[in-house]
Amino acid sequence: MVCFIVQIISNRSFILKTGDGQCSCIRPLNNGVPQGSTLAPMLFNIYISDIPDTVSTHYGYADDPAFLFSHKCWNEVEDVLSLDMQRVADYLSAWLSTAKTTCTAFHLNYRESSRELAVTVNGTTIRYVQNPTYLGVTLDRQLTFRQHLEGLCGKVIARNYLLPLLAGSTWGAHASVLLISALALVYSAAEYAPQISVVAPTPRS
Repeated sequence: MVCFIVQIISNRSFILKTGDGQCSCIRPLNNGVPQGSTLAPMLFNIYISDIPDTVSTHYGYADDPAFLFSHKCWNEVEDVLSLDMQRVADYLSAWLSTAKTTCTAFHLNYRESSRELAVTVNGTTIRYVQNPTYLGVTLDRQLTFRQHLEGLCGKVIARNYLLPLLAGSTWGAHASVLLISALALVYSAAEYAPQISVVAPTPRS
């Protein structure tokens, strides 16, 4: 089994092909696991299986981890998250980028709406983002998903405007091209994370 896995992740290469038939030179691929492989998620889980335990709850999808801690006291939240982030930073010393790491707070206390978390790692305060985007979903303090839906509506409308341009009366694209364009441009955006559209309120105009 070990030999089989070694063969899967070793001696790999790739080339880039463009739509007009041009190809790049063959390049070696030394990192990662083959995308689409049924073994790939398990191999990645094995690779990070020794990540340190944290007081906060650890969530993650592929290489996008998130840490969640809930408490009534702001200082307690900041202290716990700072300690946990330092543990993870020490473990991921070669890969962690504090420039890409952000923190935010979710709560219903309007009086504290302008309060920002002060979470630090390696002596640097992590950037606070009021409406962060995680896995393509924009989050807000009250988790209403209003900002996400407003952005999604704007994206879908803008992409939908492109379809009439492809459907000219004299030179219009073939129906199959229009269908592919609609699926790729409009439906792909509208159908991403559809559960949010169901549970979230309709954005106000």
